[in-house]
Amino acid sequence: MTLAGVGAVACAAVASVTLAHRHQSLIRINLTPSEPPGVYLRTPDAPIKVGSLVAFLAPPRAFPYADRHAGYLHQTPILKAVAAAGGDKVCTGGGVLIINGVRRAAILARDSRGIALPHWTACRRLAVGELFVFSNRVVNSFDSRYYGPVSMARAQVYRPFATVDGFWP
Repeated sequence: MTLAGVGAVACAAVASVTLAHRHQSLIRINLTPSEPPGVYLRTPDAPIKVGSLVAFLAPPRAFPYADRHAGYLHQTPILKAVAAAGGDKVCTGGGVLIINGVRRAAILARDSRGIALPHWTACRRLAVGELFVFSNRVVNSFDSRYYGPVSMARAQVYRPFATVDGFWP
């Protein structure tokens, strides 16, 4: 895709985001490093499963931390990969994320500004309808390690269309 093509897609995406309800938009622009920055398309018929990219509004447990440091999360959905779903065992004790017995990442005590992060501390199987979202692209991704599982009913599947990592037709 040419730079002009990416620009046209980006303009269309901005228009879509502006004209549609933010959580229901067909096109989403991601500017965060947790997933590749770029343009994503909603795929309403795609099943939500481990590996899916989903957008969702931050759950209540993300606040008040997010109120002080990422207030936009009240209105702007988060885009993350599903790392675990109903039936998967997720443990977050001892500062480490373990999914189905596999160590996945550290759980940070503080964000990049030195501010204490909230923590979801548990070791249990996720219930049907629960998702554990996680990004290993950046060490300080604000994901389920800090606010816990997300309701599948609040999530919508997206797929990359044009990102800095590549282009998917």
